[in-house]
Amino acid sequence: MKYTTQSIRHILLGDADAVRQTIHLLHTLHYTETILWSPVLAIQEPLVITPAQGEAMSLLKKLL
Repeated sequence: MKYTTQSIRHILLGDADAVRQTIHLLHTLHYTETILWSPVLAIQEPLVITPAQGEAMSLLKKLL
C-alpha cells in the first residue's frame, strides 16, 4: 500500500463543552494532541465554510 502526504482539516461545531469533550476523546484515542487544536471560539454570527475548488466535504452529526 502506498501512502502519500495529504492534509485534512477537522472542524468541530457544537456546544463549547461538547467540542472540548470531543477534542479530549480524540486525544484519548491517540488520534491527535489536544494542543494542536485552536482555542474553542464562541460563534456570534452565522459561519460560512467555503472549501477550495476540488476539495471534498463530509459531515457527521452525533448526539453526545
